[in-house]
Amino acid sequence: MGISVFLLLLGLAMPAAAGYEKAAAGLRVDDLQVEWLDGLLPQDAARLLRDEKLEMMISDNALSMEMFRRAAALSNDGRLLAQATEAPASAVPGPGYGPHLKLFRLLLLDARRKAASGQRRGAEVNLLAAAGFIAQLAEQKEARLLSAVTLEFCLGRAYPYFALSLRGNNPSPSYMADLAALLARARAGLAAAPLAMKEEAELGKAALRETVNPEKAALERGVMPFYKRYAYRRLENDDYFKRVYARFDAAADARAVALTEAFGANDPAAGEAFVKGQLAELAAKDTLKGRLGFVNGYKATVAEAHGVRSAMADSAVNAFASAGSPEYWKLISGYHAAASMLDVLRSALAVKEYQRRRRALPDGLARLVPAFLPEVPVDPFNKFAPLSYSPRGRSFTIHAFGPDGDDDGAAKVFDRSAFRAGEAPPDGDIIYTD
Repeated sequence: MGISVFLLLLGLAMPAAAGYEKAAAGLRVDDLQVEWLDGLLPQDAARLLRDEKLEMMISDNALSMEMFRRAAALSNDGRLLAQATEAPASAVPGPGYGPHLKLFRLLLLDARRKAASGQRRGAEVNLLAAAGFIAQLAEQKEARLLSAVTLEFCLGRAYPYFALSLRGNNPSPSYMADLAALLARARAGLAAAPLAMKEEAELGKAALRETVNPEKAALERGVMPFYKRYAYRRLENDDYFKRVYARFDAAADARAVALTEAFGANDPAAGEAFVKGQLAELAAKDTLKGRLGFVNGYKATVAEAHGVRSAMADSAVNAFASAGSPEYWKLISGYHAAASMLDVLRSALAVKEYQRRRRALPDGLARLVPAFLPEVPVDPFNKFAPLSYSPRGRSFTIHAFGPDGDDDGAAKVFDRSAFRAGEAPPDGDIIYTD
């Protein structure tokens, strides 16, 4: 896959955003072909080498793939893939990662084909681009949740490719060093992913203000019966909107804190219990259930405006919170599975580098600290104990328990794709074997 003259004219300092945009503009993979590409990813190299349709697709997208590789080689200041907005707004679209994911699949498949045909360096270049994109996703500070979910998707598909590229004596020292640096970037960035719950809270606050505000309230009053219009006009004053915003903001902030802690502790049950308990509490405070009839309207216009206004605020907060409460806790196990994949790969790279330099395997992962790893990675599915490491002669295995929390002794591989699709229970371990 050569570098075209046209690409050189774009300049080596091409911004990543522009690089990805141009890569997407020249992409020749339609949405109907994505499932076909996914079906190819687990195939053996011999099957991929024989596939003429895949070969043609890689050839047709060579320029877009090269643009992707160049864009993926840059660091991310936190806003590379999606720029910051002046204020949170629910209407602002997130980054469109669809074209990125198509090219990501092609890079992996091209890497497998090149490795099988003896083009080791070409395979390594593709895999480093895949790792670079994963690192950029981890470092993204805008659209953090979407980026973290995309990272999990990409890493789940790339993990077998990364692992295969490291086995035996095949990887070059430069590839190992570059891959280790990119995975370290990805892991450091991923550690901040739970902060996405704060970003989601701010987006929720913005969405509330876009939905519940004086301008929209005036429009809604215009179609109400006279008595109701009169009551609502008296009730929906500045104090009412301040109450709504303050109460919803407090609920959103509390939920963000609880979910961030649940992510950190790898405790989906705690996150689910908090959110459902909070929604139940908000519903219990809602005595109006979104309705203000004749009696309450009369009371509001005569003597009890303060109490009715407060009840209306509770009703508005309950209605909005219950209608817009994603089940974020369902992302926790997947987040920690991605972290474990990164840590297993980083540990494997460190063990192999130790072995390359010292002609022997370390007797434990602690031997790698601090020369090869800053600390021994932990297993979030084993109560945050150190990753399991088993040296055997010149070979070794590193594994994490996986989302089921059971140790299968590295005898069964965790099927991340089936787990995410809900097709199978979270069985198996996250494994690297050399």
